[in-house]
Amino acid sequence: PDKVETFADVSNALQQATVVCTLLANQRGLVQNSYALRAALITHLFVRVVPLPLAMSNTGRALRCFWNRKDRSISHDTQAELLRWISLLCRHYAAASLSLPLTVSFDATRMIVFASMA
Repeated sequence: PDKVETFADVSNALQQATVVCTLLANQRGLVQNSYALRAALITHLFVRVVPLPLAMSNTGRALRCFWNRKDRSISHDTQAELLRWISLLCRHYAAASLSLPLTVSFDATRMIVFASMA
């Protein structure tokens, strides 16, 4: 998806990305540029799709922050799912990004994606 509205949407997007990355990893001998495809997918997911939390010092955090809005709550099960998918995608991204040639711009992208996962 290009946009997420709920915690369930985020979980589904992370799950779908994990499935695609696993398929690409298993078929890396058949699919050209498997590492680049995985890195691009995860980069898009964490930079463009999944919203980043606002800073703790932000005055409008309770109203505008996707993760801290007062009108929605997140269950423990959903939290555990999100952490599991992020953990798996972090492993996929580490394997894919460290297998690609290093450039200055990609190094910056890699740091931003890992920071977004944390």
